[in-house]
Amino acid sequence: MYRIQMNKGLMRILFLSTIVSCSIALSAQNSSTFPLPDAPKYERDLSVNMHSNLITFNEFPVGPISNEYQANGIIFSGSGPKIINDGSNSTTPVLSGTPTLLGDMTGTFMMPGSTTPGVVNSFMLDAGFFNAIGETTLAWYDINGNLIGSVTNTQLGIETFAINAADIASWNISATVNEGGGFAIDNLSFDEPVAFSGELTSSIPTMGEWGLICLFLLLLVVGVIGAKVKQAVSA
Repeated sequence: MYRIQMNKGLMRILFLSTIVSCSIALSAQNSSTFPLPDAPKYERDLSVNMHSNLITFNEFPVGPISNEYQANGIIFSGSGPKIINDGSNSTTPVLSGTPTLLGDMTGTFMMPGSTTPGVVNSFMLDAGFFNAIGETTLAWYDINGNLIGSVTNTQLGIETFAINAADIASWNISATVNEGGGFAIDNLSFDEPVAFSGELTSSIPTMGEWGLICLFLLLLVVGVIGAKVKQAVSA
């Protein structure tokens, strides 16, 4: 009986040691083996203004919008996007969030005239009227919702943002701090959206190499425990 208890105690120690070792290995893998890539540096390129998909927000009357521009290849969301007249912008009407000139706005690219997500390689928009520098952020994302890049405003008044990156699926503009006079967007242009040809992120978890190694070690420990206990009983 004493030998059985000794073997059981030893096996428990091996079992717990294996679990701790696997936890440490998996933690190290997540923290250092696969670092996140740096976002590409933002470079302003006004050539994207040459694209034919130009939206000036005078195509529809003043009021809330969502999918009115779906035929153009984009739908708007965020905190209640709406077309308004803005006296501080010489090309009014403009698109604002809710509350007026304070809410964020999101543009999601679609295959023109459909509900199928699309991607572009460039887009451009005017934003402002900015009363402070560095207080409004424009960010753009891939089709899985991962951040590709972002930039804050570097000018007062109206600033033109011209974004170039592969497979942009959506963008969002928001005030990161209290931008005194608020902001709106206008003169949005972009490539004609195309179907995404890459790989969508799966929500189903998969077992990596460390997971397989840990599973093997756990099964090995269970097998050794069984063999030792059986040997002790037979003795």
